[in-house]
Amino acid sequence: MILLFSPENPTPKIINSKNCFTYMSLTKFFFLILLLSINFCSSYSQTTNTELDSLKQEINKAPNDSLKLKALMTVALYHYGKGDYREALNATKTARQFAMAKGGFGRGIRLTYNMGMLYTNLSIYDSAQYYLEKSREMSLQEKNFEMLFQSYNALGSLANYQTNYSLALTWFFKGLEVIEQPGNEKLKQYLSQAYGNIGKNLIAEKQYDKGIEYLKKVLLLTGDPDQPRYNIQVHIEIFSAYMESDRKEKAKLHLDTAIVLSGQLDNIQMATIVANSEGYYYRQTGDYLKAIPAMKRAASLCDSSGNEYLKSDVLNNLAGVYLNLNDLTEAKRYSSLAIDIAHRISRLDVLAEAYDILHQASAKTNDFANAYKYALLHKQYSDSTSNETTQKNILNLEARYQAEKKEK
Repeated sequence: MILLFSPENPTPKIINSKNCFTYMSLTKFFFLILLLSINFCSSYSQTTNTELDSLKQEINKAPNDSLKLKALMTVALYHYGKGDYREALNATKTARQFAMAKGGFGRGIRLTYNMGMLYTNLSIYDSAQYYLEKSREMSLQEKNFEMLFQSYNALGSLANYQTNYSLALTWFFKGLEVIEQPGNEKLKQYLSQAYGNIGKNLIAEKQYDKGIEYLKKVLLLTGDPDQPRYNIQVHIEIFSAYMESDRKEKAKLHLDTAIVLSGQLDNIQMATIVANSEGYYYRQTGDYLKAIPAMKRAASLCDSSGNEYLKSDVLNNLAGVYLNLNDLTEAKRYSSLAIDIAHRISRLDVLAEAYDILHQASAKTNDFANAYKYALLHKQYSDSTSNETTQKNILNLEARYQAEKKEK
């Protein structure tokens, strides 16, 4: 999946690809945004576009180091708030170098963490892991319990990206232990992260109702200036859980709420997530003519933001729609594009889905040699829980492939 927390012997759990939509991969992405946004916004208020130029001027002529560092961090926050992770990373990197050079170890911890999360959202995984491990070490050294909690939570999200839910929960519970330690009452503000991450991992293990229960606790929390962004993410999480558990009417209520909230927020990442979810809903309800424009809009937004992780999901969803429409040329084209990205960023779940689409498309054109090849690749990347069904498909394809060879 996206960032190996432990590169030795990963044990990915792949979502069944029959519906060509990766629920859990999206929920992993949603809460990485939530995790980063909470920490980015913990010290600074939102910055308007009209203030950006003056902030950049302040960086160059700040009368003291403290004001210069604050200006650098606020510029990073501005770009993050717009969903422009590349510019946010550049500003954060500059701020971290400045803070560490001036002996600002405390600020350096937070900036180190932010770099790790920004690298993760940009799919630069080795760098992401390095900086998040570094922030954990620095937090322990300084006994900075707030950043220790954040580091544990981030590592849990990375394990979740790898579909290692057991390891993810281990990290999340370590974070919860930090919140519950005597004297750490101020960390109660991070309960939204704790509830959200526990909820999404329960959903990943198909404990839908219990997971939704935890997610709804997040919606009850108030007082955070960035709550609108969190609420969009949580509504889409709940939408995905209801869709996966075949409760479409309840799912639509949360999708509609997310669409309204996204229209009130200028954030390209949120707009992408909502557009892809909207396209998926229309596909599942058979309204393909509405599904395709929504998904193509999501793909375009991914290009603008540089979000290859989500784009690989969007491409697979488009391939699945075209397979439903029996447009096999487009189905193969989009699944091949998804495979190109998935190999580059180690998205095993996307590879499993894309090869499944290719083998179905090949079988429909009686190309059993390629159908068999793609079915084997689908099996290679699929979760052991779906192996029984996959094995039956492969045996059938192999028999037809061998029969075809004998006829030649």
